Parts: sequence; C-alpha cells; structure tokens
Amino acid sequence: MCIVVHTLSLCDLRLVYDDYKFLTRAELDGIGLSHLIGTDFVRAYMHGFFLDIRLYRKVRNNLSHLVLLLLARLMGHYCFAH
Repeated sequence: MCIVVHTLSLCDLRLVYDDYKFLTRAELDGIGLSHLIGTDFVRAYMHGFFLDIRLYRKVRNNLSHLVLLLLARLMGHYCFAH
C-alpha cells in the first residue's frame, strides 16, 4: 500500500509542475526575468526556479522574434518605418 500511495504522490507532483519550466539562476538572468524572483511568477526550488510555462513561452517567443529582427537589420534587409 505504501508503494501505491508513494506512486500517486509522485504523479500528483508531476501534474502540478507540468505547467512550469525549470530554470537555473543563469537561465533566468539570461532571459531577463531574475527580477521576478520572490514573486508568484517564479518559485524557488532546490538549485533553480520554476517559471510558469506560459510566461516562459511568451518571453522565449518575443526574444526569438527580437533576435530575428536585429539580425535582419544588421544584414540590411529590414528597415524600420517611421
């Protein structure tokens, strides 16, 4: 019976954290979200942090888009309209 209860609690734990992305402090710094440490958006856990996966995806997509725009501008293929 103890094994079944233990297995269920592990499954429950996995379900709780499926909506989070685990990041180290360096990764959190790298995407510019270390200022959120200590808020409800970033949960400290052992040697890193859990970040809501929706926020992580939004930031990652925005950073990817920004990098593409900067590369295009550096290559002279994109002109900002005024």
